[in-house]
Amino acid sequence: MINHSTKNIISHQKQHQRRLLVISILGASLLFTIVVGTILAQGDVTNPANLSTSRFLASKSEAVPGDMIDYRILIENSGGVPADVVITDTLPMGLTFVPESVSISEDRGAYQQDNRILTWTDTVMENEQLEIGFSALVSDTILVGSELSNTVEISGAGTILTMSVPTTVVTQTSLFFPLMRTPLPVPILNLQNPPNSNNQWTISWSSVQLEGSFQYEVQEDTNPDFTNPQVELKDSLTNEMNFNKSVTWRNLFFYRVRVITSSLVGPWSNTIYVAGNYADNFDDPNSGWTMRREDTDTTNNSTYYDDGHFVHRMKSGWDSLLGGPLMPAPQPPYRIESRIQLQGRDNLHSYGLVFGGDWDGSLCPNSDFTSCYNQYYRLLVLWFGNNDELKFQLKRIDSHDPDNGHGRGGTLIGFREVQVNEPSGDWQVWGVEVQPNGVIKIFVNGKQVGQTTDTALIDKPYFGTFSAVDEYTGLQAEFDWYTVTSLLP
Repeated sequence: MINHSTKNIISHQKQHQRRLLVISILGASLLFTIVVGTILAQGDVTNPANLSTSRFLASKSEAVPGDMIDYRILIENSGGVPADVVITDTLPMGLTFVPESVSISEDRGAYQQDNRILTWTDTVMENEQLEIGFSALVSDTILVGSELSNTVEISGAGTILTMSVPTTVVTQTSLFFPLMRTPLPVPILNLQNPPNSNNQWTISWSSVQLEGSFQYEVQEDTNPDFTNPQVELKDSLTNEMNFNKSVTWRNLFFYRVRVITSSLVGPWSNTIYVAGNYADNFDDPNSGWTMRREDTDTTNNSTYYDDGHFVHRMKSGWDSLLGGPLMPAPQPPYRIESRIQLQGRDNLHSYGLVFGGDWDGSLCPNSDFTSCYNQYYRLLVLWFGNNDELKFQLKRIDSHDPDNGHGRGGTLIGFREVQVNEPSGDWQVWGVEVQPNGVIKIFVNGKQVGQTTDTALIDKPYFGTFSAVDEYTGLQAEFDWYTVTSLLP
């Protein structure tokens, strides 16, 4: 449950100087300079800036003339204060920089290219990681046997780090000779411990056997394409990571892992996703809630955010609508709770909770309402005029009527009356508990009022809200907050 009486205000004050990423041709060589500017901020003076764990990596140790080499600079400030960092990479003769290849983790700051000059502003704070990537082309006319040794200097934190990655130019025949170097192995990634009630989980990967020193690079992102990853480097003896996240409406995380050595980068593992605990108090209109399905005979319906509430508004009769954020619930067992009221109400107006919904990943809703919430469980709460009672029903929706979009399926718990807080149309907290064995429990204001068993849809993760009216118009259902919490210890 979200406490609306408490507001946490975090104030950050930072002073920044402008930073420049400069690329220019000096004679026959290319100077690639990144200036990560100065931060004037308070920090832990007993734990100074430390860049010693930064890395410089190349995608290839052998290349043929005309080949492409991808370089990655992993900057890590493991200290307790920000660092004044200057990164300089002077490409050797035989390599040509590819301007459009520059990538910067989290797409932070301003990045521009003008007459082969790139500008970029950003900051390396304490305990922060930053990744810069770029590519270079091997000259078509370079002599076979040449060694292209690319050296990067990272200055800051009172020291200068110099790191080189060599690439040997070979013929096409020698590059693909059967006795060539064995590719780096690919780990297999798994969710070892799913999220628990404290929003903690563990991922693990298969250990690899490899001569020499190596590390695992683990990436986490809220996007499946890893456009803004958080990067962690783990030693060769580690094969798991623990996570403990704050609970917000951003509850979906993607992970992948690969092996890296001092000069080689291995292929990525499989990608897994983890759906953590979910909480939304509807203060942010960008949290994704909107109408996902409605009946099709009359469509004078809408959903919107208003003063910290998610609102269902229905201006015509015999209507229904379903709203949702298209975010997945954690694995069962979990509990959904929401605080709901009927601000505008009349006889047989209803609201409810949806869970066990499907989504095919495409636009939702699409024109014929076939991409999402084709099947789901629906808890329907009915207002019928009693001051201290409401009726509820639990139904599994298996399909929708092709003529009007009304949900059809089996009734799991028939309508029954329950005692609620007075007045019955005002705020009530409704909850649903879903167990892995299909046991479904219904709660109102913390008291269990129903139970049934059904396994047909419990593996489907999408949840939402619902409302409906009969001939009486003017429904306005308001959802004050919405949470989905794992019940694992």
